[in-house]
Amino acid sequence: EKLQDCGGFRQLAAPTGHLNLWTERTFRSHSGHTEMEQKAKIIGSRVGGGGAPKKEPELEKQPLELEHLIGFTGKYLNTVKYHSQENDAVVYTVGTVLVAADLADPHKQRFFRGHDANVSCFAVSPCGKMLASGQIASTRYKGQMAPVIVWGWGGKVLGQFPGLTAAVVSLAFSPDSRFLLGSGANKMMYVWDLETGEVQVAQKVDKVITSATWGPMSRGKSRRHPTYSLITCPSPIVRYHILEFEAKSMQYVLKSYPCQFPSRGLTRTYHCVVMDEMGESAITGTEVGDLLVFNVRSTVFRTRIPISSNGISSICHDKNNVVFVAGGDGTVKKLQGKDREWRILAETKIPGRIVSMDLSAKGDSLVAGTPHGSLYKLDTQNLKYLLASESHITSINDIAFGKDPTKFATIAEDGLLRMWDLGKYRVLLAKKGSSAGRRVLIHDRRAEIIVGWADGSVHGYAEKNGKLTWQVPNAHRGAVTCMDLGQGNLITGGEDGAVRIWQIPEARLVTQYQAHTGAVGEVLADISAAHLVHSFGASDRSIATYNAKKAQKVIAHMIQNGAFSSMTQRADSEQELVTGLSHGYILFWDCDEKNPVGNVLDQGRSRISAIALSPDCKFLAVSGVDSRLRVYDVKTMKVIARCEGHAGTVNRVAFTPDQRQLVTVGTDAAICVWNWYA
Repeated sequence: EKLQDCGGFRQLAAPTGHLNLWTERTFRSHSGHTEMEQKAKIIGSRVGGGGAPKKEPELEKQPLELEHLIGFTGKYLNTVKYHSQENDAVVYTVGTVLVAADLADPHKQRFFRGHDANVSCFAVSPCGKMLASGQIASTRYKGQMAPVIVWGWGGKVLGQFPGLTAAVVSLAFSPDSRFLLGSGANKMMYVWDLETGEVQVAQKVDKVITSATWGPMSRGKSRRHPTYSLITCPSPIVRYHILEFEAKSMQYVLKSYPCQFPSRGLTRTYHCVVMDEMGESAITGTEVGDLLVFNVRSTVFRTRIPISSNGISSICHDKNNVVFVAGGDGTVKKLQGKDREWRILAETKIPGRIVSMDLSAKGDSLVAGTPHGSLYKLDTQNLKYLLASESHITSINDIAFGKDPTKFATIAEDGLLRMWDLGKYRVLLAKKGSSAGRRVLIHDRRAEIIVGWADGSVHGYAEKNGKLTWQVPNAHRGAVTCMDLGQGNLITGGEDGAVRIWQIPEARLVTQYQAHTGAVGEVLADISAAHLVHSFGASDRSIATYNAKKAQKVIAHMIQNGAFSSMTQRADSEQELVTGLSHGYILFWDCDEKNPVGNVLDQGRSRISAIALSPDCKFLAVSGVDSRLRVYDVKTMKVIARCEGHAGTVNRVAFTPDQRQLVTVGTDAAICVWNWYA
């Protein structure tokens, strides 16, 4: 999105303590055509106050960019939507990030990054030029603030609206994209005017508004000021509203009319609501799985239609009185009718519960998301579906590359092993284990994937078909915490503090030793002398180097404060060990020296859980609990790249063997693929 008219945004004068208003004049949309954007004044607030973290210095130019983000957990309802104008563009949430993706081309993704906590809901403007997103309570600011961010489709933050706390529950644009309605867990409802940046309506309601929608506009008393209709659902109530311009006060005023219910038996919580194109009927989807139809002109309940056995998550309204309904039991139904008369035209059932569904701009397809991390594309004529994408839904604990830079493996807390095609971002192989997955390796010579499990076992799987080829049922007492390959053997460390070396595929124990008093945090076969094994204890503050040939400890490195949390080894120079610590320090160790030969305080100043050297050993990638990825020049130990993509702790980071990309995985169940240009 390119801003025109010189300044683009200009800040208007505002009294101290008030919000800052910004005016966007014209912009060039991503299709390349210059258009006017309503001359909108978008409100921009300096959200937060005391307690905000100190910002790291900006980098003018960096050789790192987020190329692709794999992830969708389906944690929140209605967090997958089609773009209102582009037929193949789908918007969905991945932790703190909004992702706009092209279902026809996995290489086309756009990222909206600005939230500091999980995005709980969002809306796409009917004109297609703006997005609005809301989050759960901020982790960085006081008062459980949950700001609403307004974005240009090109990715620019146009501004922020404060006022909602704990969580933003629903957002909806008016048909002409002028007004934005938002509701929060603090039982507040706002209507913001995007032309003036002012709050038109601010109401404290009796119940949390769980769903809201706008109806058609009508000609008002003044040609310049149309009248708007909308429906809100402060469950179990349904209210019809008229937003009308009042000449006396020279502003819009909201008038509300509660819908009348039968005397008993229809107490519901509403997950979704739509209005027909004529503005005569409102249709709500409930948590018990039925549709309730209301006549909004008379504000009277009309009928109830049973749909699903596990609630209704989404309703999509199409022309000719056709609606598509998604159920919590995986049911999708196509209905046609109005008032009391409805008939089912088609139905299907997709695997898993549907948490979100939306209709494409042309009305020829639906997109549905499940809490299993899958996105499906459905044909609106016959409701046949195809799997469009899949992802992990629990913490991804490890990642592994072999020699092939186009394939990598991941293992997650729910025991799901996946092999990925990095070129097409699709799953090549999936395997479910019986316990939580802890570590994964790729054995190139044997074409195997090796997994260490929380139950203490180690399994080898054929890379081609996922068939179990060998196993060590009780490699450790407690979980397998780390693994590496050395001289063709498998080295494992466990919660029992032991390091063991196995001959595979015979699963024969070659040697073992008690390396640490607590769990082993990492094991590494020495790069130049594979009979040497390095390991650190997760709690005993020590690194031990062991000679497997002589069965004796060579040297031990100790620290006085903190704990070791990650480790790698340089292949150049003196083959130093590089460790990340719990308090944010990076230490370099010569295997012949007891004390560190170098130390740097990472800019994150927090636990470093992921550390990796580039194949040429010129760059060091570091990340951890602060979720930021930083890359250091090893020679100067200065940060040359820094980016954010994850919503939680980054568990592992790896360079591709050709050094063109980095891949990070974390507790947010997301996989971030970064292009590396250095």
